[in-house]
Amino acid sequence: MHNQYYNIKKVMNGVYHISDPNKICCSLIVGSKKALLFDTGYGIGDLKQVVKSITDLPIIVVNSHGHLDHMGGNYQFDEVYIHGADISLAKQILLSGKRKWTADNYKKNIGLPKDFKEEDYVNREYNINFIPIDEGKVFDLGGYELEVIYCKGHTAGCISLIERKNKLLLSGDSVLQHVWMFLEESKKISEYINSLKKLNEFEVNTILTSHSSEPYSRELLIKLINCVTNIDISKSEPYFNEAYPYKAFMYSEGGEPFVSPDYVSIVFREDKL
Repeated sequence: MHNQYYNIKKVMNGVYHISDPNKICCSLIVGSKKALLFDTGYGIGDLKQVVKSITDLPIIVVNSHGHLDHMGGNYQFDEVYIHGADISLAKQILLSGKRKWTADNYKKNIGLPKDFKEEDYVNREYNINFIPIDEGKVFDLGGYELEVIYCKGHTAGCISLIERKNKLLLSGDSVLQHVWMFLEESKKISEYINSLKKLNEFEVNTILTSHSSEPYSRELLIKLINCVTNIDISKSEPYFNEAYPYKAFMYSEGGEPFVSPDYVSIVFREDKL
């Protein structure tokens, strides 16, 4: 399934994974009574219209954490659930210049929708009603029950959602092939390991992440746990990102980056080990 800007992948009955041209992804779970949208991407395209093309049920919107590529499209919805530990981060980022940087990057490297209005996107006021949630909160959609799992690590307020009946994990940025743990808002590696081990206690067959249009199996979680546990700064390489002035390192396992299906990596700072 496609619209003019987003790719829509039906993963299983009632479960859709929506990705933009930069593989910034969100997930839509459609029950018999309600639907739930997990993350809203950068907000470059008309995500609300995409959701409406799939279902006309009432929509619950949940952010995995407070970074712009996960809540930039919040302005298209009335209220949004987010972990309380990331509300201040989300508000701070929405007031920063990151939307201008994002629009410039998409214009130069990725592409923008034909009807995109850059000035509106950059200058829009985000008067979002953030509703704090915590671990154990269950969203009953009718046929699907999505439970909040607190996964601090990448940020203080990261969450994932588990749908036990279908053994489905919506991981946000907590489970990826390449995880950033070097940001100022990132927690200690030891805390992140505990979050991953908590996720590993659940029966999971399918993992939908925020940065891949394709689903993963449980193996990704297992490989990531091993990688984080094995971090060795002497076997890591320097990592540079012009947007972040931190001295960081990358530890990786599993072969050629992003080509090998076994590849996983962690970007970290020595003071967060």
